[in-house]
Amino acid sequence: MSFANSTYFEIFGLPESFDVHQNDLDEAYHTVQAQIHPDRFASEGALQKRIATQWSTRVNDAYQTLKDPLKRAIYLLHLRGIELGEEQGGGGFPADFLMQQIAWRERIEAASTACNDSELDSILNELEAQQDVGINTFAQCFDANENAKAADTAHELMFLDRLVEQVQSALHSIEANSTHS
Repeated sequence: MSFANSTYFEIFGLPESFDVHQNDLDEAYHTVQAQIHPDRFASEGALQKRIATQWSTRVNDAYQTLKDPLKRAIYLLHLRGIELGEEQGGGGFPADFLMQQIAWRERIEAASTACNDSELDSILNELEAQQDVGINTFAQCFDANENAKAADTAHELMFLDRLVEQVQSALHSIEANSTHS
């Protein structure tokens, strides 16, 4: 089996769609991984073992990408020739999204400084709900071939993902500090 020119969806025999069922992905991953795992080639020559390792790495990368909605969205846009950068600027974002982001950042900072884990949990719930909305919006736009709107939504999801990571980090810090006290 050659994975070099296959899309991540082709590797697992899945349709190229944002809607990926986790059970189908898991089953396909285990099937493919069992076929190409480097341990199966332990008695082969060095070249065959190296190829198996490369295949295994590509399969793992494909799995990690397809199981994560944001990574999957970015990858699907990539397949359509749309590359999303990591630019930090807010150019092109609606003013209300930018204002909401500023408000969340201020709340995160205040809750972190006050070690207010219940407020951080509340913010985390809001962000996760907003991510769910964004994921649904992305899926609708992508399916309708509204690539520009899908890309804008994916960019917003990238910002939300960073905010979620910031809140989780603050919660871990509070937890670590409370166990050391």
